Amino acid sequence: MSHTAAQLELDDLKLVYGEVESLEKEGIYIGVPIKLLLFTGFRNHAITKLKVENINWEEDLIVYNQKVRNSKNKMQVLPLPPKFMEELRKHVSERKLTDNDPLCYGIKGYPLKNKQLNALVNKVNDYLNWNGEERVTPHGFRYTIASLLDERGLSVETIKYLLGHSSVTNVDLYLRRHKRKIQEIKEELTKIEVELEGSLNKDREVIKSSDRAEVSNQGSNKLKTELPYSEEFILQLSKSNPELLEKLMMDHYHK
Repeated sequence: MSHTAAQLELDDLKLVYGEVESLEKEGIYIGVPIKLLLFTGFRNHAITKLKVENINWEEDLIVYNQKVRNSKNKMQVLPLPPKFMEELRKHVSERKLTDNDPLCYGIKGYPLKNKQLNALVNKVNDYLNWNGEERVTPHGFRYTIASLLDERGLSVETIKYLLGHSSVTNVDLYLRRHKRKIQEIKEELTKIEVELEGSLNKDREVIKSSDRAEVSNQGSNKLKTELPYSEEFILQLSKSNPELLEKLMMDHYHK
């Protein structure tokens, strides 16, 4: 594996998930393309060519048709986890997108291009202070999802299905032929999504606990108003060990 395509562990993906949410609070909406990279392993050109019509809303699938030089179509049909499907519905509704509109957009709100996708991933790298071989690339997410599914016991055949293409052009025939693989992938992606969303919920609880502690201690001259730790330390701890951060906060505010 090239050092330019770093492979992430699940804990790393939790950090990515957290940073995507933090960026959205700052008005930088990159969750859709980043999560598509994460859950599908699509290559750059596939992510940037996706349109709203590529989503099968009834089956929670994304269907990618690729024209190749000999005029034949290659198709890739992949399941998406339920929470992300909700996010896509909200994304399409709030932007008032039609079936023929691009699905993914860059930081400035324009349809996403290859170089802009690299810029989005680099934005996450920068926020996480990932440097050198730590930095993940769009292609690195492809390695990551394949590795995670392998660790969770999916067959090589199923993982090859995730990463590959078929010359079948009829979606119904495709689904019948690959129904078992699609179901296996969806089940594992849903489990991964639950773990990633769970890490976000823990971070939110830490913030709520901190806010409650701060409010309850207002007006007391005996209590300190700031934690004796740097902002960077608190940020990293909130992602790596939120339970410890909450304990530190509670201990501090109850001195």
